[in-house]
Amino acid sequence: MPTYVDELIQEANALSGVMDKYSIQLADAGFGEPERNEFKLAVADLLAKDTAQKNSIELVRQKTTTQNDAMSEALELFRTVQIAARAAYGENDKTIMKEFHIGKEKINTVKVMTTELAYMKGVAIKHQSDLAKNGFSADDIATFDTFSLNLATADTEQENAKKAQASATAVRDKSWDSLQKLVKKVRNIAKVKFRKDDDILNEFSSITVRRTTIKRRNTCNTANNGTEKITSETSMNHPAIKGRMVHLYNFSFYEKHFSYNMEIV
Repeated sequence: MPTYVDELIQEANALSGVMDKYSIQLADAGFGEPERNEFKLAVADLLAKDTAQKNSIELVRQKTTTQNDAMSEALELFRTVQIAARAAYGENDKTIMKEFHIGKEKINTVKVMTTELAYMKGVAIKHQSDLAKNGFSADDIATFDTFSLNLATADTEQENAKKAQASATAVRDKSWDSLQKLVKKVRNIAKVKFRKDDDILNEFSSITVRRTTIKRRNTCNTANNGTEKITSETSMNHPAIKGRMVHLYNFSFYEKHFSYNMEIV
């Protein structure tokens, strides 16, 4: 799944456990069992919609492969009839070579190929007798219709699959947006309900931010090696955090409140 979907699901799953832990307090704040169930259903919905979107991508891949195969067999038919024409008339007959589109630029789109199949069928019928003497039979001429139908079918199915993928992506992203709003709602309720308890508030904060905070703290401790105190005057130039987003007055305050300033949801 895309990174932004995976991250939101991780955030929501972690938050779901915290919501259950403080269910009584949250219910007092108006976020009771019905709301928690809605939240969990939103997580399940996003997982289901993401799976459907992945399946739509795979379908497009399969239909594209089928379309490419149809193009390849049509191109092979073209080469075969042109070889037969060279054998029947020789390459010095420029008029015939032009009629069989020998030397014409390669066909690389379904639209052009469809037109060329219809055209070449007519040319092959016109020269059927001479072509048959050089290995291109009436049965081969009949394959123009077969390959044209195969190509049209493959092209239609691929286009339909692409439309289905676009629709599945839009549905998945709508589900993502709904869950993201619920995550923000829960955290805003927690900020009000537990505003006097930083430890509990930290449990409701983004796990992505918490991981980043711990990583940066460990990085600074390693660089510091237990000898240098990072202060507001030294933090911006400290090699461990220089260039990072440090806009607070001192490092201990930065550690404690980072999740409130850089919340990622």
